[in-house]
Amino acid sequence: MINCSIKNFISEIISEGLRKIGVEDQIIEILRPDTPDHGDFSTNIAMTLTKKLKKAPRQIAQNLIDNLNGSSFHKIEIAGPGFINFFLADDVLLRFLSDALDDDFGKWNTGNKKKVQVEFVSANPTGPVTVANGRGAPLGDSVARLLTWMGYDVSREFYVNDRGAKIGHLANSLEARYRQALGLDWK
Repeated sequence: MINCSIKNFISEIISEGLRKIGVEDQIIEILRPDTPDHGDFSTNIAMTLTKKLKKAPRQIAQNLIDNLNGSSFHKIEIAGPGFINFFLADDVLLRFLSDALDDDFGKWNTGNKKKVQVEFVSANPTGPVTVANGRGAPLGDSVARLLTWMGYDVSREFYVNDRGAKIGHLANSLEARYRQALGLDWK
């Protein structure tokens, strides 16, 4: 399992290469090119290091490429004034895809099993269903699922309007309509 984003993965490889050429703690911007011809990802790091290293961007780019662990890429190229374009190897893409298909992909543990309660209500079964009262259950359940995904111990309190005279009237009217639809006496 890789357990990081592709951008972070590439950034770590670049950071390791930068350390080899004597550059520490550099902010690395990883971009998605507009066209596939410019790679899967690219960076302008060579151009940002020009003043610091007192070299031409393309020279810095070549020096960096020579010091990268390139096994994760099927091709790395220098483009334009000093962009570095990365074309990921198929096995790296497959590892990331495999990780994304894992049931725990993207889970956080920020909640650290802290107990939370999410209270939400159902739509009123005896009144008109509106957008406002019809969204309570799915919205509340979605919030509870997200909190669970983030590591909280979630209990749900789902209020259902299923008692009282109104529910009795609803049940009687449903039975009458059902009998009417079957052609039976409904009075």
